[in-house]
Amino acid sequence: IGRLDEYAGIDISLHSLAEIKKKIPTIKLLIVGGGETSVEKYKSLAKDLGISKNVSFFGFIDSIDEAFNIIKHASIGLAMYKPSDTNVSLYAEPSKPKE
Repeated sequence: IGRLDEYAGIDISLHSLAEIKKKIPTIKLLIVGGGETSVEKYKSLAKDLGISKNVSFFGFIDSIDEAFNIIKHASIGLAMYKPSDTNVSLYAEPSKPKE
């Protein structure tokens, strides 16, 4: 599943998790998506925010079965997009998995 591009809002999710953790210390965030540079960047941010133990990075997943095995453990799902004049992914993404 996907890439962790800048427009994906992972940084916003991590900063939000740091705030939520203050009220719910056991909260977990599962992040699926690839791009080695991006993954390392976000792992570093999670460490800086003190939430490394609350975040799991699964990398790029090309198996729908494996993706569903991860997703089935989630209580909510996020698909965040930062506004961008050059990013059309928001309009090309299938909505069926989000139903």
